[in-house]
Order: sequence, then C-alpha cells, then structure tokens
Amino acid sequence: MMEKKKLVVLIIAIVNVCLLTLAFAETIVLKSGKTIEGKIIERTEHYIKVDIYGVPMTYYFHEIEKIAGEERIELFSSPPANIHLGEGTKHYDNGEYEQAIAEFKKAIKIRPDFYQAYHNLGLAYASLNQYQEAKNSFEKTIQINPDSAETYKSLGKVCIALQKYEDGLSYYTKYIKLNPNDDQVYFDIGMIYNAQGNTEQMIHYFEEAVRVNPNFAEAYSGLGGTYLHLKQYNKARENLQKAKDLFEKQGNYEAALEVEESLNKKFP
Repeated sequence: MMEKKKLVVLIIAIVNVCLLTLAFAETIVLKSGKTIEGKIIERTEHYIKVDIYGVPMTYYFHEIEKIAGEERIELFSSPPANIHLGEGTKHYDNGEYEQAIAEFKKAIKIRPDFYQAYHNLGLAYASLNQYQEAKNSFEKTIQINPDSAETYKSLGKVCIALQKYEDGLSYYTKYIKLNPNDDQVYFDIGMIYNAQGNTEQMIHYFEEAVRVNPNFAEAYSGLGGTYLHLKQYNKARENLQKAKDLFEKQGNYEAALEVEESLNKKFP
C-alpha cells in the first residue's frame, strides 16, 4: 500500500513539473498537423530550437504552420537587418526617400552582403535624381548577386539618365538575357539607338517591343515616325494607323489625335 502511495505521489509530482513547464511554453503547430508544447530557447532566420522537457529539438520554419503562446510570439521574428529593410520600404512607398535611405544604410551596416537593401537604396537615390549614387548602389547589388535581373534594368535606366548610353545598353542587354519578354526595355533600347542616330537598330528593337507586346501603341508610333523619316510610306502608314487604333482603344485620345494629325498631313 505504501509503495502505491509513493507511486501516486511521484506521478503527481511529475505532472506538476510538466504543468509548470507548459505554463511558460509556446504551442508550435507543424504543417503535418502535429502540435508541440515547449519553450523556444533559440531562434535564427531559418529555425527555432525548442526545449521539450529538457531536450532541445530543432524545427525549421518551412515545417511550421504557426507558433502561439501566451505572448503570441511571431512565427518569423525578423532579424534587425530585415526590420530596417522593411522600415525603409515603408518610407520608400510613402515617398519619404531620405528616411528610406537611412534605413537601408542601417540594414547594410548590419549585413554588408544584403543585396536587396543595396537594390532598394539605389531605387531611393534614383527617386531623388541622385543617379550616380543610385548607380553605385545597383552595381554593388550585382557584385553580390549577379543574377538580379531587375537591378540590371535599373542600372540601364540610371545610365541613360547619366547619358552613359553604352553602359546603359550593356546593362539592358544583360537584363534581356535574364528576362527576354520585357517590351518596355526593348523600347528603351530602341530609344537609346534613336539618341545615337542608329536607325537600323532602333527599328529592330521597336519591332522586338511589338513582337512581345502587340498592343504597344508607343512602339508602333515610333516605328511609323521612323519609316516616315526613311520615306518608306507604306510601312509608315501601316504602323501609324496601328498606333492610332491602339491609342483610341486604350483611351489615350490625345495621343491618338496626334498620330491622326500626322497621318492626315502625310496621307491626306
């Protein structure tokens, strides 16, 4: 009888210890549906380590559905660099570019290889027309991540703003290799060749733009104007008429009227 009482006391003691432990524990729900009670003793960008009755267990975030405890712990507790990136992005979206720059710089100071922060820093500088600073930030981005397609595109734009047309062409070409279906970039490349007086290449890239996007009214208008200049009147009329029809369809009646005036002037 005494042994039985001792066993009951021992079981009660164990239960009390467990309840005490769980009172300060979090509930981790895995994507498999399994629920785990334990205290989070370590958290990184990729996983949490949970103390389950004195045994540390590691769970990766991709395995976890949610974490809920008395304090409602956030599942993805952002590292400081990510927090500054998020704050900077909020400022950028609100047009507060100086504040955004300050936050992105803080993120970079914490994580010098944080290419997303460098890219966003470049965007903020570009929004303030500080194109050389933007170029420097974008170039740092691709040093860290050479596959950042959008950064090559952004570099192309700032190089054009700096009138560094050859650099702009080089970056746009690299972008096109990574993303060959961007009609606007084909058009922008055509405009660079227009500025350089290279009519043949300008036509080529305008045609690429309408190949990717058959509804690209501005590209048809550019083709029409170019063919007029070259006195290739049939092609000029065809492309200008296409541009006019598309502008009207898209509700851009002012542009449609301008094209119509060009048509009537040359083809009464």
